[in-house]
Amino acid sequence: QHQYQDAVFSTQAGVRLEDNRQFGSHTTGQLAGRMQVLAGTSVYVNVGSAFHAPDANELYSTYGGNPNLQPEESVSYEIGVNQNLLQGLDGNLAVYRTDLKNMINSDSSYNLVNIDKARLTGAEAGLKWKLPSGWFTGMNYAYVQPIAEGLNGMKDSELLRRPRQSVTASAGLQLPAYGFSAELTTKSKAKDYNSSYPVKGYAVGNLHGYWQALPNVRVVANV
Repeated sequence: QHQYQDAVFSTQAGVRLEDNRQFGSHTTGQLAGRMQVLAGTSVYVNVGSAFHAPDANELYSTYGGNPNLQPEESVSYEIGVNQNLLQGLDGNLAVYRTDLKNMINSDSSYNLVNIDKARLTGAEAGLKWKLPSGWFTGMNYAYVQPIAEGLNGMKDSELLRRPRQSVTASAGLQLPAYGFSAELTTKSKAKDYNSSYPVKGYAVGNLHGYWQALPNVRVVANV
Protein backbone atom coordinates (compact mmCIF):
# COMPACT_ATOMS: atom_id res chain seq x y z
CA GLN A 1 0.00 0.00 0.00
CA HIS A 2 1.15 3.52 -0.81
CA GLN A 3 0.15 6.86 0.73
CA TYR A 4 1.16 10.43 -0.06
CA GLN A 5 -0.12 13.63 1.53
CA ASP A 6 0.69 17.33 1.47
CA ALA A 7 -1.30 20.56 1.90
CA VAL A 8 -3.01 20.25 -1.51
CA PHE A 9 -2.85 16.66 -2.76
CA SER A 10 -3.17 13.25 -1.17
CA THR A 11 -3.15 9.85 -2.85
CA GLN A 12 -3.53 6.24 -1.83
CA ALA A 13 -2.94 3.08 -3.83
CA GLY A 14 -3.09 -0.54 -2.79
CA VAL A 15 -3.01 -4.05 -4.19
CA ARG A 16 -4.18 -7.27 -2.57
CA LEU A 17 -3.68 -10.92 -3.56
CA GLU A 18 -6.07 -13.53 -2.20
CA ASP A 19 -5.26 -17.20 -2.69
CA ASN A 20 -8.40 -19.23 -2.07
CA ARG A 21 -7.95 -23.00 -2.06
CA GLN A 22 -11.38 -23.57 -3.60
CA PHE A 23 -11.66 -20.59 -5.96
CA GLY A 24 -8.08 -19.80 -6.96
CA SER A 25 -6.03 -16.60 -6.82
CA HIS A 26 -7.58 -13.15 -7.29
CA THR A 27 -5.84 -9.78 -7.36
CA THR A 28 -7.75 -6.64 -6.36
CA GLY A 29 -6.67 -3.03 -6.06
CA GLN A 30 -7.64 0.49 -5.04
CA LEU A 31 -6.61 3.94 -6.26
CA ALA A 32 -7.77 7.13 -4.56
CA GLY A 33 -6.91 10.81 -4.79
CA ARG A 34 -7.99 13.96 -2.98
CA MET A 35 -7.38 17.63 -3.82
CA GLN A 36 -7.86 20.64 -1.52
CA VAL A 37 -9.39 23.10 -4.01
CA LEU A 38 -10.25 25.78 -1.41
CA ALA A 39 -9.45 26.31 2.26
CA GLY A 40 -12.63 24.51 3.32
CA THR A 41 -13.33 22.40 0.22
CA SER A 42 -11.79 19.17 -1.00
CA VAL A 43 -12.80 16.77 -3.77
CA TYR A 44 -11.88 13.11 -4.09
CA VAL A 45 -12.08 10.18 -6.49
CA ASN A 46 -11.92 6.45 -5.63
CA VAL A 47 -11.66 3.43 -7.94
CA GLY A 48 -11.41 -0.06 -6.53
CA SER A 49 -12.03 -3.72 -7.27
CA ALA A 50 -13.14 -6.46 -4.89
CA PHE A 51 -13.43 -10.25 -4.64
CA HIS A 52 -15.77 -12.14 -2.32
CA ALA A 53 -15.83 -15.94 -2.12
CA PRO A 54 -19.08 -17.57 -0.96
CA ASP A 55 -18.90 -18.67 2.67
CA ALA A 56 -19.73 -22.13 4.04
CA ASN A 57 -23.31 -21.15 4.88
CA GLU A 58 -23.97 -19.88 1.34
CA LEU A 59 -22.46 -23.03 -0.16
CA TYR A 60 -23.79 -25.80 2.07
CA SER A 61 -26.72 -24.56 4.15
CA THR A 62 -29.81 -26.79 3.96
CA TYR A 63 -31.84 -23.57 3.56
CA GLY A 64 -30.96 -22.28 0.11
CA GLY A 65 -27.28 -23.25 0.02
CA ASN A 66 -25.72 -23.82 -3.40
CA PRO A 67 -22.37 -25.66 -3.70
CA ASN A 68 -22.04 -24.44 -7.31
CA LEU A 69 -21.84 -20.74 -6.39
CA GLN A 70 -19.02 -18.72 -7.94
CA PRO A 71 -17.18 -15.83 -6.22
CA GLU A 72 -18.49 -12.29 -6.56
CA GLU A 73 -16.25 -9.78 -8.32
CA SER A 74 -16.83 -6.04 -8.53
CA VAL A 75 -15.41 -2.70 -9.63
CA SER A 76 -16.51 0.50 -7.87
CA TYR A 77 -16.21 4.18 -8.81
CA GLU A 78 -16.88 7.09 -6.45
CA ILE A 79 -16.52 10.85 -6.63
CA GLY A 80 -17.28 13.20 -3.77
CA VAL A 81 -16.75 16.54 -2.10
CA ASN A 82 -16.17 17.53 1.54
CA GLN A 83 -17.10 21.05 2.58
CA ASN A 84 -16.54 22.97 5.81
CA LEU A 85 -19.77 24.97 6.24
CA LEU A 86 -19.21 26.67 9.60
CA GLN A 87 -16.77 26.35 12.46
CA GLY A 88 -17.09 22.70 13.47
CA LEU A 89 -19.77 21.90 10.88
CA ASP A 90 -18.75 19.78 7.88
CA GLY A 91 -20.79 18.37 5.00
CA ASN A 92 -20.11 15.68 2.42
CA LEU A 93 -21.72 14.64 -0.86
CA ALA A 94 -20.80 11.63 -3.00
CA VAL A 95 -22.08 9.60 -5.95
CA TYR A 96 -20.94 6.10 -6.81
CA ARG A 97 -21.48 3.07 -8.98
CA THR A 98 -20.54 -0.57 -8.42
CA ASP A 99 -20.54 -3.11 -11.26
CA LEU A 100 -20.82 -6.70 -10.02
CA LYS A 101 -20.23 -10.04 -11.68
CA ASN A 102 -21.69 -13.27 -10.25
CA MET A 103 -23.53 -11.42 -7.49
CA ILE A 104 -24.94 -13.87 -4.91
CA ASN A 105 -28.69 -13.46 -4.45
CA SER A 106 -31.81 -15.52 -3.72
CA ASP A 107 -34.06 -16.70 -6.54
CA SER A 108 -37.86 -17.08 -6.44
CA SER A 109 -37.45 -20.48 -4.73
CA TYR A 110 -35.30 -18.91 -1.97
CA ASN A 111 -32.18 -20.68 -3.22
CA LEU A 112 -28.91 -18.78 -3.63
CA VAL A 113 -27.74 -18.23 -7.20
CA ASN A 114 -25.22 -16.08 -9.06
CA ILE A 115 -26.57 -13.11 -10.99
CA ASP A 116 -24.41 -12.70 -14.09
CA LYS A 117 -24.29 -8.90 -13.98
CA ALA A 118 -25.63 -6.33 -11.53
CA ARG A 119 -25.00 -2.69 -10.74
CA LEU A 120 -25.54 -0.51 -7.72
CA THR A 121 -25.84 3.23 -8.43
CA GLY A 122 -26.22 5.58 -5.52
CA ALA A 123 -25.55 8.84 -3.75
CA GLU A 124 -24.82 9.90 -0.16
CA ALA A 125 -25.09 13.20 1.71
CA GLY A 126 -24.13 13.91 5.29
CA LEU A 127 -23.49 16.51 7.97
CA LYS A 128 -21.26 16.34 11.06
CA TRP A 129 -21.04 18.95 13.80
CA LYS A 130 -18.26 18.81 16.38
CA LEU A 131 -17.85 21.20 19.32
CA PRO A 132 -14.51 22.18 20.92
CA SER A 133 -15.69 20.42 24.08
CA GLY A 134 -15.60 17.07 22.23
CA TRP A 135 -19.33 16.56 21.71
CA PHE A 136 -20.42 15.70 18.18
CA THR A 137 -23.50 14.74 16.21
CA GLY A 138 -24.03 13.71 12.62
CA MET A 139 -26.55 12.47 10.08
CA ASN A 140 -26.10 10.68 6.77
CA TYR A 141 -28.62 9.83 4.04
CA ALA A 142 -27.95 7.29 1.29
CA TYR A 143 -29.95 6.20 -1.76
CA VAL A 144 -29.01 3.26 -3.95
CA GLN A 145 -30.65 1.68 -7.00
CA PRO A 146 -29.91 -2.09 -7.13
CA ILE A 147 -30.34 -3.42 -10.67
CA ALA A 148 -29.87 -6.85 -12.23
CA GLU A 149 -28.81 -6.28 -15.83
CA GLY A 150 -30.84 -8.13 -18.45
CA LEU A 151 -29.04 -10.54 -20.78
CA ASN A 152 -29.92 -11.86 -24.24
CA GLY A 153 -32.38 -9.04 -24.90
CA MET A 154 -34.13 -9.25 -21.52
CA LYS A 155 -34.94 -6.04 -19.63
CA ASP A 156 -33.11 -4.87 -16.55
CA SER A 157 -34.89 -5.62 -13.27
CA GLU A 158 -34.63 -4.40 -9.70
CA LEU A 159 -32.87 -6.67 -7.24
CA LEU A 160 -35.20 -7.87 -4.50
CA ARG A 161 -34.79 -7.55 -0.72
CA ARG A 162 -32.39 -4.63 -1.02
CA PRO A 163 -33.58 -1.36 0.59
CA ARG A 164 -33.08 1.72 -1.54
CA GLN A 165 -32.85 4.27 1.26
CA SER A 166 -31.01 4.46 4.57
CA VAL A 167 -30.54 7.15 7.21
CA THR A 168 -27.87 7.06 9.92
CA ALA A 169 -27.84 9.39 12.93
CA SER A 170 -25.05 9.47 15.51
CA ALA A 171 -24.03 11.48 18.57
CA GLY A 172 -21.35 11.19 21.22
CA LEU A 173 -18.30 12.55 23.01
CA GLN A 174 -14.64 12.21 21.97
CA LEU A 175 -11.96 13.12 24.51
CA PRO A 176 -8.34 11.99 24.88
CA ALA A 177 -9.12 10.10 28.10
CA TYR A 178 -12.47 8.54 27.17
CA GLY A 179 -15.37 8.69 24.77
CA PHE A 180 -18.72 7.17 23.89
CA SER A 181 -21.27 7.37 21.09
CA ALA A 182 -24.61 6.01 19.91
CA GLU A 183 -25.64 5.31 16.33
CA LEU A 184 -29.00 4.46 14.77
CA THR A 185 -29.32 3.24 11.18
CA THR A 186 -32.73 2.87 9.54
CA LYS A 187 -33.46 1.06 6.27
CA SER A 188 -36.47 1.57 4.01
CA LYS A 189 -38.79 -1.22 2.87
CA ALA A 190 -37.68 -3.34 -0.08
CA LYS A 191 -39.39 -5.20 -2.89
CA ASP A 192 -40.00 -8.93 -2.52
CA TYR A 193 -41.24 -11.70 -4.82
CA ASN A 194 -44.83 -10.89 -3.90
CA SER A 195 -45.30 -7.17 -4.58
CA SER A 196 -48.20 -7.07 -2.12
CA TYR A 197 -45.90 -8.04 0.76
CA PRO A 198 -42.64 -6.03 0.62
CA VAL A 199 -39.87 -6.55 3.13
CA LYS A 200 -40.53 -4.12 5.95
CA GLY A 201 -38.09 -1.41 6.90
CA TYR A 202 -36.02 -1.83 10.05
CA ALA A 203 -33.55 -0.07 12.32
CA VAL A 204 -30.27 -1.09 13.94
CA GLY A 205 -28.72 0.62 16.96
CA ASN A 206 -25.06 0.58 18.02
CA LEU A 207 -23.25 1.78 21.15
CA HIS A 208 -19.50 2.43 21.32
CA GLY A 209 -17.19 3.42 24.14
CA TYR A 210 -13.47 3.67 24.92
CA TRP A 211 -11.23 4.44 27.88
CA GLN A 212 -7.55 5.37 27.62
CA ALA A 213 -6.48 3.33 30.64
CA LEU A 214 -2.73 3.91 30.09
CA PRO A 215 -0.77 6.01 27.59
CA ASN A 216 -0.38 2.95 25.34
CA VAL A 217 -3.47 0.94 26.35
CA ARG A 218 -7.03 1.67 25.21
CA VAL A 219 -10.05 -0.35 26.33
CA VAL A 220 -12.92 -0.50 23.81
CA ALA A 221 -16.50 -1.78 24.14
CA ASN A 222 -19.14 -2.14 21.42
CA VAL A 223 -22.79 -3.22 21.65
